Amino acid sequence: MLPDTHFFAGGVICSINSIIGTILNAMCVLVLARERKLRSHPTTMLIICLTCSDIIYCSFIFPSLAFHYFAGTVPCWHCHENSKFCKLLAFVFYWNHGSLLCIQAALALNRWAAVCTTISLTTRTSLLAVLVCLVYNFFLMSIPLFNIVGHLGYDPLSGTCTIYASPDEMDPNSIILPLGLGLPYIVILFCYTCILRTIRKTNRRIAGHGENLNRKHSVFVHPEIESSMAQTDARFRPNCTLGLPTENRFTAANSQYLNCDNENTVFNSEFADDTKPPQYHKDTESVMCDAIRIRLKSKN
Repeated sequence: MLPDTHFFAGGVICSINSIIGTILNAMCVLVLARERKLRSHPTTMLIICLTCSDIIYCSFIFPSLAFHYFAGTVPCWHCHENSKFCKLLAFVFYWNHGSLLCIQAALALNRWAAVCTTISLTTRTSLLAVLVCLVYNFFLMSIPLFNIVGHLGYDPLSGTCTIYASPDEMDPNSIILPLGLGLPYIVILFCYTCILRTIRKTNRRIAGHGENLNRKHSVFVHPEIESSMAQTDARFRPNCTLGLPTENRFTAANSQYLNCDNENTVFNSEFADDTKPPQYHKDTESVMCDAIRIRLKSKN
């Protein structure tokens, strides 16, 4: 048996969590419910339902646990056999916890449908999913509630309000745990695994598309033209040249390619009277051609 100081500490912790959790979750519901755009989003409705489930837990379960811990080794007023409040407390605890997990699974399904499929979800489908979660867990908890398998109420062995079974009965947790806990976790794991795989495929596709785009917009420059452009005379001395990074230039067997990354390059040059500056072009190849024409014209 734990000492009274440990029971008192447990009561204090439950009380603090009850006050802070109720206030913060209520503020979250108010903020989400006030915004019409957020309220019309399917995911927001699921988050609001999750927050309401947390409010039930913080405002009802935590105060009952705090009262139980403050009593210490002395049994609380509802801790006895055939206590209806103890039965209600156990039912709300497990039903709320199971519904919380199922709504989290519905939220994972919502995100999976938005990322991995073309299915369009609405607020009506989200509310329907929440209703299915609540009804599903109610049927699960009706097994011990109506004494089909096991019982709900005060357990003398543990001294708490929980699900228990007689020594000669089947354990109800063998049915409730796989269906109430295992199934939601499997759905959550499956959905987020599919989402991660889809994101990885999309990132690879974007990276490959970027490489193809760079190759598509690359410009072939003959080696003689490039050397001719490099040997400028006094009549054509640009103040700024076409600055291309060296890592974007690679040499093949008999050709060189230049990557046209700089679209805003303009030749600011001092030209002769009979020449005109090249016009601005977004296409780098056109800028190069204008520069070559001026170069040849200046030589003539």
